[in-house]
Amino acid sequence: AIEGDIEKHRTIVSSVLSLGHYLLNEIDIRSRNINSIRRTIQSIEQRWTSLKDLIRKRKLE
Repeated sequence: AIEGDIEKHRTIVSSVLSLGHYLLNEIDIRSRNINSIRRTIQSIEQRWTSLKDLIRKRKLE
């Protein structure tokens, strides 16, 4: 069930990460919120990677 949800939402997560990286490159937004955006994107990327790793490990058990 979780594996299916991850596959189903992979595009959404990728889109959110792409948007975050785009925002990091926008000069107007960058000057005001760069650290907050960067931390949020890094957190999403880390959590997404951890979740995929956890599911891969469970499949191997």
